[in-house]
Amino acid sequence: MASIQDLTIDQLKALIGEVVEEKLRELLGDPDDGLDLRPQVRERLLRTLAEAQPRE
Repeated sequence: MASIQDLTIDQLKALIGEVVEEKLRELLGDPDDGLDLRPQVRERLLRTLAEAQPRE
């Protein structure tokens, strides 16, 4: 990987954004982790996923 001094401003901003996002995920985690999904919600999600699949 290039050193910091070799990065463009956009590359540096992207790198900082990735680091901040990673740290937030690490600190906050998934607030829904361990919760049960109601059957109605599960069915709706499955229908939505099926509708989003490209048709051949």
